Amino acid sequence: MERVMPTYNTLGFIRGSVEPDRYVVLGNHRDAWSYGSLDPCSGTATMMEMVRAFSLLKQNGWRPRRTLVFASWGSGEFGYYGATELVEEFITLIGGRTVAYLNVDLAIIYTYNLFVVATPLLQNVTAEAAKQVAAPDPSLGFSSLYDHWRSREKGDLFSYNLGSPSEHWSFYQLLGTPIVYMMWEIDYDRWNWVDFPLYHAVFFFLQDRWNWVDFPLYHTPFETYEAMQHLDPTFAYHLALGRLWAVVGLLLADRPLLPLDVRDVRKPLRLGLDQLTAAHGDFMKAYNVSLAGLERAVAAYEEAAEQFHNVAHSGEPLSDLHMRQLNDQMVLVERSFVDPNGLLVDDQNRNAVFGTDPDHEYNGLLFPDVAETLAAARLQPHQAELWRRVHRALAAAVFVVNAAGAALREPTRFARPWEGPGGPAAGHGQGRDGGDCRLSHSEL
Repeated sequence: MERVMPTYNTLGFIRGSVEPDRYVVLGNHRDAWSYGSLDPCSGTATMMEMVRAFSLLKQNGWRPRRTLVFASWGSGEFGYYGATELVEEFITLIGGRTVAYLNVDLAIIYTYNLFVVATPLLQNVTAEAAKQVAAPDPSLGFSSLYDHWRSREKGDLFSYNLGSPSEHWSFYQLLGTPIVYMMWEIDYDRWNWVDFPLYHAVFFFLQDRWNWVDFPLYHTPFETYEAMQHLDPTFAYHLALGRLWAVVGLLLADRPLLPLDVRDVRKPLRLGLDQLTAAHGDFMKAYNVSLAGLERAVAAYEEAAEQFHNVAHSGEPLSDLHMRQLNDQMVLVERSFVDPNGLLVDDQNRNAVFGTDPDHEYNGLLFPDVAETLAAARLQPHQAELWRRVHRALAAAVFVVNAAGAALREPTRFARPWEGPGGPAAGHGQGRDGGDCRLSHSEL
């Protein structure tokens, strides 16, 4: 029997004292598949304690520079309905005003190490915050949370696998809002389904795409309070994650100049370009299709980011109005990655740089439309319509990267976003539909 049921979001605000129309949103969904002691209750309890701490600051006379928004989302497990409905209903207002979205779906699934997914603009501030938080268990030999995290993470601290496993999807896909998504996770080297005979007997078709050993507990009736007593009996790991969550929010809400580094965006742009070249370079060359336009756009962004950083951090005094301008420019970088037309391979997704792996929603994909249209063309390389889609995807990728670079240039220089290494002819005004556009520019 099907029933239509209402769902509710609960929002709390601490109004900003200087920039009340700029929001730092901290969110968690509160519905569960069963008892939900891991997902979402570990995150929900952590958020409630964090809100209590912020309320004590407020009672003592503190107020943030920007508005803090605490969001308890309804119907997360049904497809992030609560967050998505709010974003869609107020898409212009929230999209234009939100500085960052900080998401904790579940705080604890194990207590080996932090797992942090973030868009590049929030990586630097998250690492800075982790250095200010005490390690959850000093007996392990770590003094700060950052020490614990860095010592146990053998690769990069941050993952670009944004995927679509939680409410951050609504913000980075529909709005281009900078996001961070964090939890305590397992030791993947020790616990890996690939090492178990059952994996090969039952899940061989998933190959290496599913190796989360936490699934035997995750989303099951065994997510009880008793299970959490085994995982985090003193709640020290809940506390550490809550402090990290709060400090990131505090830094973003209180710093006059947002602690964002636009140069960090270079890495995923380069990584995505390298991945496309490695996977499809020879194939594209055989069919006379080039990544040169995207290469020029990325190079132009790199130059714009370096110039912007030098201006923003020159040491010269900045007025409040100038800081507001610089802050808006920084946040506009990742907003620029959203193609309002939607992606060709999935029109529910709109971010042309950070996407979701169509084979596994928990995994991410850089330049998703380009990667997926090329994969389809490989299967039927003589289909002209598939190549038309490849060209459309490439044009959209060039368009959004150029737009990100334009966001960082002087406000009256927006008409030349492609002007970078090689001059105007290096990548003249290609529209997102692949059309050609040349603009003249004069300035009095």
